[in-house]
Amino acid sequence: MLTTPTSDAPRSAIAAGTALVLLALVIGLDVACAGVAARDPYTALMRGHPEEAGGCTLALSDVQSPLLEIQGRVNLPRGVLLIDETLDFYKDSEVARLVGSPCRTYAIYGWFNVIDPVGPDDHRDGIVYSALGLPPDHVRWSEVTMTPTRFSGAYEYRDWYPRPVPPRKGWATLRVLRGVAYYFVLETNQDYWDSLGEIFKRSAETAVFTAARGQGPSALDDEAALAADAAESAG
Repeated sequence: MLTTPTSDAPRSAIAAGTALVLLALVIGLDVACAGVAARDPYTALMRGHPEEAGGCTLALSDVQSPLLEIQGRVNLPRGVLLIDETLDFYKDSEVARLVGSPCRTYAIYGWFNVIDPVGPDDHRDGIVYSALGLPPDHVRWSEVTMTPTRFSGAYEYRDWYPRPVPPRKGWATLRVLRGVAYYFVLETNQDYWDSLGEIFKRSAETAVFTAARGQGPSALDDEAALAADAAESAG
């Protein structure tokens, strides 16, 4: 009777080959996941540029940029993204625009109609709706200063606000002229706020709004607005 010699060598080779394949699959999945994370726009948005580690700084431009939609102008932090429509954090292309802006900062401006009588939260709510595209309770405010015709303050997204909006913070300013509220907002990663907050405020102070969408000729101010401010200060 003929017998076939047996050996453990082939089995060992198969086992070793299987182990190598499994190892390659595991490594491949890790690399793939790392690659996806690296390309994820929200990950990139939060990570920031390497040179921005520990903070980020911007310089204020000496030249005023036009706010075309409202015929205004402002001295922007140099190089930041300027938009007049709400940034959509649900779109990769929109976030990619922000990733390319210095310090992950963008500026947005616009306007909305004011309905009399003006409530204590009307200005801030209008900014959140118009500039951020969110319900008012999705952000919290601090450093607020307001009169019937002026508003300024810092805002940040609440902790429970869902992704894709990352932890961010901004500064908003608003001016009412002839029944129209004009606003200007600067926003950045919350980690950069300590180094950028003051320049945001300085930039906002340079914003000039005209009554382009109100009744009557365009003007930097009007008597009704000045009288309302004076009455508020005196009261």
